[in-house]
Amino acid sequence: MLIAMAYVESHDINEFGKHDPDDCDLCLEIDNTVKCDCHCGNCCERLLIEVDVEDGEREPRIAAECQPLFDSFEGEQVPIGYRLNDDENGLACRFFDREARLCTIYDTRPFLCRIFNCDEARASEEQRDSLAD
Repeated sequence: MLIAMAYVESHDINEFGKHDPDDCDLCLEIDNTVKCDCHCGNCCERLLIEVDVEDGEREPRIAAECQPLFDSFEGEQVPIGYRLNDDENGLACRFFDREARLCTIYDTRPFLCRIFNCDEARASEEQRDSLAD
């Protein structure tokens, strides 16, 4: 029981005090983390990358160096995340080294980056393009 409790304590608990693996960021990350074989960096250069506030907590450089995103809640501006695209980096991700073609925060990269499957996205894009021909 102690082992199970320690496991659950490291995961998200819902408003009812229960652990729901389908609504737990850590479970989703464990089950869905992708390591793409291509290492092309196209996702870092071509996509609009907006990440959650929690990503800024995991990697403080995100909060310090990226554009904050806000939403209105009861008349207040509430932080909801960060935009990683950077004008000075050709609108690529702020943390993408375009010369080395590597992520400079790979070990603490955002959740979105951990689960984005470039290989699948590229295959879908290629399939869509072949249908258009």
